[in-house]
Amino acid sequence: MGALGPRPTCSARLQFHDLGVKMKRNYQKRQKKFFHMNQKGFVNIVLVVIIVALAGAGIYFVSTRQITSLTAIPSPSPTPISKSTAQLTPTELKYFLEDKFGKATFCGPPVVRNDYESELLTQFPTVMENAEEFSVILKRTNIIDDGQWSNEDKLTIVREHNRLSAISLEAFNSNYKFSIRSHSQDKEELISEGFITQSGSITTTKQEPYTYGCPICLAENTLIDTPFGVMAIQDLQKGMPIWTMNNSGLRVPAKILETVRTQVPSTHRVTHLTLDDGRELFISPGHPTGDGRTIGDLFVGDSLDGGRVITVENILYQKDFTYDILPSGETGLYWANGILTGSTLFHSN
Repeated sequence: MGALGPRPTCSARLQFHDLGVKMKRNYQKRQKKFFHMNQKGFVNIVLVVIIVALAGAGIYFVSTRQITSLTAIPSPSPTPISKSTAQLTPTELKYFLEDKFGKATFCGPPVVRNDYESELLTQFPTVMENAEEFSVILKRTNIIDDGQWSNEDKLTIVREHNRLSAISLEAFNSNYKFSIRSHSQDKEELISEGFITQSGSITTTKQEPYTYGCPICLAENTLIDTPFGVMAIQDLQKGMPIWTMNNSGLRVPAKILETVRTQVPSTHRVTHLTLDDGRELFISPGHPTGDGRTIGDLFVGDSLDGGRVITVENILYQKDFTYDILPSGETGLYWANGILTGSTLFHSN
């Protein structure tokens, strides 16, 4: 075999051993350092991922907020008031007044005859002609608008019409002036006056007891005897002079104490009374005559104020109001179209 060279000494072996130990330790240190570096790197990577995720979420949140603000759903706006609520019809306004003051007082015939309901039914076609009023009455009374109305339905509708017609409603600027006679909760009859807007807001300017009962009056343009000549009844005012008859049967001057104007329905009927001497009256059947009867008591052939009745007919009244007056004095009598007539406002002591 070839020569291998000299064998290393012990010191040399020790040096080699120390060198190996140092190299192993350096290797272990490098391994630990590498492990720590890898561990820190992993943590850093995780942190970076979390930050990126959070940043992405923030960007998404901001972008969605911006989109939402650009396409925001509008907040609900107040429901617009329909015309039927914002601007009520005249008939609806009358019902508003009744809701506040009570049912209107309607002056029907002084004595209900056996044929009264039949007469009301004849008024139904006339009531139907006012489409606005008719539709409101149907709604208010819960009557179905199917054209198949029973007689009971028709009577209800006509009575509603007649009662509502007793409420005075006159246009005033963009609102209405009203006057309504009704009964309070304690049954006292009141007259209430004021203004009502088209939306139903009510302002009361006057409310007081009504003590005259139900006026049963004369037609418009009835001529009344006064010391200054005849005058139309609708033109007379409180305090004006008028002729009356005293308890001795003498014609004497007096003053007008009260005047009354009563709104009547379109179906209101009056008596056309004619005497054989040409005098005539258009007057309610319940109005008193000069001798204590009522117009409704008269028949053809009866005597009245020196004349004889030749016509008594019930006709449709063509005006909106009837009238009555109260003269001062002992009797409450006055001359209407030359016929001695009593006053519905007179209360004998």
